[in-house]
Amino acid sequence: MRHPSVERTLNSKETFIMKDLVGPHFNPNWHFHPEFQISLIVNGNGTRFVGDNVQSFEDGDLVFTGPDLPHLWRSDQAYFEKDSQLKTRGIVIYFDHVLFNDSLLQREEFYHVNKLVEKSIRGMEIHGKSKAKIIDLILQIPNEIGFKRVLKLLEIIDVLSTCKEYELLSSPGYANVFKGDDVDKMRMVHTYVMDNFK
Repeated sequence: MRHPSVERTLNSKETFIMKDLVGPHFNPNWHFHPEFQISLIVNGNGTRFVGDNVQSFEDGDLVFTGPDLPHLWRSDQAYFEKDSQLKTRGIVIYFDHVLFNDSLLQREEFYHVNKLVEKSIRGMEIHGKSKAKIIDLILQIPNEIGFKRVLKLLEIIDVLSTCKEYELLSSPGYANVFKGDDVDKMRMVHTYVMDNFK
């Protein structure tokens, strides 16, 4: 399997971007980027890789990942078959760490957000009522313009930062030691995982 590629998702004028991704399968490349990411699987199933965590996913999967945490939603093999009529849909939000600068994170009002940033390093799968509320907020974003879009994102971050219905994904102490130039090492790791994860 290929090494995780490094992606850049925002330009310098954007606070966040939201992508509605529809296709025959999800991006098959293991990758990471400097932005935070909220991933909602609307349609699709397969195997999810977040750091060193490997789990199956299905419709409704909701995950929050921090900067430079390698991830991949690998669609089941049926999605790659020549005559497949299957489709996937995922909604992804990318936002920059500028929303969480060190000065703000030290303020009392940002206590829970600071803890969220710490947890994002391992990735979080969201469940229950918190998930339902976040999904509802995500689906409202396309109806907003300007700063109201940012406010909607801040609402999502608020729910994420205070929710108790979540599972941390990567192991404690997991760190991405690869920064895009250790191609051969990452290819070996990725190949081994894909061959043996079941």
